[in-house]
Amino acid sequence: MSIVYDVAIRTVGKGGEKYQALLNSIKNLDPQPREIWVILPEGGNEPPEKIGTENFVYAKKGMMTQRIATLDFDVADYILFCDDDIQFDSDFVKKLHRAVTVLGYSFATGEVLDFLPPAKGLKKILPIIHAAAVPTIFNKDKYVTILRSNGWSYNRFTPTENLVLPTDSAAGCMFYASKEAFKNINFEDELVWAQHGHLAPADDQIMFYKAKKLGYTPCVVTDAHYDHLSAKSATSSPEAKANKSYWAGFNRAVFWHRFIYSTEKNFFGKFLARSAFNYYFLVNSIHLTIKRILKPSEKHVTLQIKGMRDGLKYTKTEEYKNLPRITE
Repeated sequence: MSIVYDVAIRTVGKGGEKYQALLNSIKNLDPQPREIWVILPEGGNEPPEKIGTENFVYAKKGMMTQRIATLDFDVADYILFCDDDIQFDSDFVKKLHRAVTVLGYSFATGEVLDFLPPAKGLKKILPIIHAAAVPTIFNKDKYVTILRSNGWSYNRFTPTENLVLPTDSAAGCMFYASKEAFKNINFEDELVWAQHGHLAPADDQIMFYKAKKLGYTPCVVTDAHYDHLSAKSATSSPEAKANKSYWAGFNRAVFWHRFIYSTEKNFFGKFLARSAFNYYFLVNSIHLTIKRILKPSEKHVTLQIKGMRDGLKYTKTEEYKNLPRITE
């Protein structure tokens, strides 16, 4: 099978050993990419780790702007989008390309095994109580289903299962897509509310679910595994944690209103959506308040509550109302 594709990496150029692991994975890919595009923030420096054939290009700093900027360059019709902290096997692209070109999906991603909540214990139970992440009951033919609460339900599969499943969301640190599909979802329309400085909490959920709503179905290839090397090692300053908590709440509320509540087609659907979100907001607020009381050093967590309130207020502004409507 002849596969012509490019690799597009969003980075600030400081990935170090993790970025080198990505480059090693790219060097081992079969087939090799036509071009490698490294999208750096304006004013940034090229990373010292290099393959030697990369194209170093620049865009406004931001998780979404650097991703979207890929389309500004002469990229191939198919693109492997990567963050700078992942690694994968040599046959990775073959599995994803088949899903996009043979099976009819528009976006394909692999299964990162720590994307889902733990299989047991308190960290499994709490997201269920919140209606944030729930083992699926009704959607056994999907990987992830977005719920009216703006949480999601999920199926868990063993690493040996070879399945290609439609999904509403997935980890966004890596995905494979046709250039046409990525262009046609107009991801840039969401910049006005979803990116704050360089932060864009839940940008992966926003992108995949918008694609699904517009008819560009994403999928997860369950035997295309990759490692997200920063998933368990990231650390942040108190200020960064505060910003992340606030904007995560803000984006959750706006996402819910834009892609769930506003796309319901009748009063009953909107009633269920509002009830589900109100439940999520109430339970999450109680949990975060208790967490702050028990751990005073975690005072930033309740900023997520304020972020959600401010997000709901934002949905009443003219800026929000002027966004292109999501129509299925």
